[in-house]
Amino acid sequence: MLLFQAVENLLNALAKHESGATARSLAQSVQTLFPMVPNISDSIGCVAIPPAKWLLHLIPRVPDAVLPEIISALGNLSFYCCASPKASKILKRKLMLACRNKELAKRICYGINEVSKDASSAKKITCLMSMLSVVCDGLDHALFLDVFSKSVLLPKVRAEQFVIDSCKEALGQISESTFSDTLLPNMKKSLLRSPEVAIFGVVKILESATFPLDKYSNDLIKGLGALLGSSSDELRDAAIDGIVAIANLAEAPVVEKIVNYLLEQLSAAKTSEQRVAFLDGVAKCAKAKNANPDALEKIAANIVSKLTVPDKEAHENVVAAQWKASTIWARRLNNNSPALVSAFKNAPQLPIPVRHIGYRSLANIFTSRDMKSLPAEAEKQLWQELDNSAKEPLQFISLASLLLKSCESGTPNHTKVWSKVTKYDSILKDKPLGSICADDAIAWIDLLEKSILERPFSDTPGSYPPFLLKTLTLLMFWPDWQVRRRASLAVERILVIEESYFAETLADVIFLETISGFIDQTLRKVRSSHPDPSTFTVPGEWYVQAVRLLLTPKGPELEKLAIHTLLLASLPRLVEVDGSVWLRWVHSQADSSRWKESDVFRKTAIDRVLQCPD
Repeated sequence: MLLFQAVENLLNALAKHESGATARSLAQSVQTLFPMVPNISDSIGCVAIPPAKWLLHLIPRVPDAVLPEIISALGNLSFYCCASPKASKILKRKLMLACRNKELAKRICYGINEVSKDASSAKKITCLMSMLSVVCDGLDHALFLDVFSKSVLLPKVRAEQFVIDSCKEALGQISESTFSDTLLPNMKKSLLRSPEVAIFGVVKILESATFPLDKYSNDLIKGLGALLGSSSDELRDAAIDGIVAIANLAEAPVVEKIVNYLLEQLSAAKTSEQRVAFLDGVAKCAKAKNANPDALEKIAANIVSKLTVPDKEAHENVVAAQWKASTIWARRLNNNSPALVSAFKNAPQLPIPVRHIGYRSLANIFTSRDMKSLPAEAEKQLWQELDNSAKEPLQFISLASLLLKSCESGTPNHTKVWSKVTKYDSILKDKPLGSICADDAIAWIDLLEKSILERPFSDTPGSYPPFLLKTLTLLMFWPDWQVRRRASLAVERILVIEESYFAETLADVIFLETISGFIDQTLRKVRSSHPDPSTFTVPGEWYVQAVRLLLTPKGPELEKLAIHTLLLASLPRLVEVDGSVWLRWVHSQADSSRWKESDVFRKTAIDRVLQCPD
């Protein structure tokens, strides 16, 4: 920081004597040190901020002849800043302060007009203008669209994604008439000339639009559709995103046309990867904002009816994508919809290897629709499947979760399911552990949370079934971060109701299952991105997070919680990361002085440590 300040002081001193030469020398140095190269990291992008500040300070002092060189250098720095969200935000703020001076804003715009005459400068000027569009009212939008088209839509080489992303706000300011007259012709031209280069800019335009694109949908879908059969996953997925962007602001007829178009592509797809991509596109179309709700409900009914029909030959990933799309669209159905009823009836008919996907999706639909009971036409069959599903752990978890949600706590059916869940240890066998994906693990967490909070004997001290706590402990340290986050959220919600007693009990279980080796050994059997799953060990950082979570309950008497978490907070792998996490919490408690002076507290803590198993 001191070095940057010293350079700034030197530049100011030199500029007092010869501003033009100083500015030209600085601009040339910037263009040498900050060339237009790809793969710019976030940290390198931040380095561009100080020289950008120096150039902006020099603009008011330099003659017009030097101004294009300064703006060109500022364009290079804008390119670098676009690669870093932090740097981009800072530069926008500095440009906003500069543009408050109307004369200075005019000089910047003049310099941009001059530099933009050189086609090779289009990309850097696109970056600079994309930032100025947010802070400067006098910007020439026609010029921006011209340089954007040259650098993003019509170049021979694809523009960097961070350059394209930086244009979102500027593109969002484009009116429909400007889009129709200026931008659309360039989009069509680019998709015909070099679709593999232009597609990413076209998608960004469509995603940034603030007006319906219904009247242009035929031409746009035709242009984008040419890439749906591409062997490149990136190009195909980008084309699908562009088509979905049209649907998001469209009226119901266009939404229906797009959904049917994607379903046609699904039927013609040759690989499971292609089918999953098209199904993900169908799912995203459910976000349509402008279409009539009643019309969307009809579309939803058609989608759910088609995609939940059992297919004996479907790949597991395809079935998962079908039911995912159905789950999302089912939110637009009413609870008595025939399509929704058919989904509940179809799930038990799925092939056994993928049946758990159907049950898992039904549980999600039940929750998202805030349903109170199962459809009468499917209820009997689903209850009959409960005993059969015991042979398939993944099926049992999802079906038990669905049935438990459909019962009122305390009823015979609720107690029946709850009793089975608390003793179901088949899920811990090697085969199911090795096949559990993140969605299955999250369904497992949902089941555990509901089972803990809806215990038939919840008023009895120590009534937490050991198996539920043991498996919840596993899920708190699951290799997938999304599963860990969901498990932590479940524990937070349980603590709100059960308070410190649950934290005390869970802390004991975590400690005992850790020192016994159960947690590490079991998690080595699950799906993981760890380079060598056989050597996986839960990191100390995750234990620190667990201790912090268990220490969140509030109350006047927390000394028992302090005692129960002491051993857990003393695990070597945790101490190596943050050995004082427990002490800091103790010192933050108003009653901590009383605890320290209590003979009972000291004796209990000491006895607990001395009685710790080897």
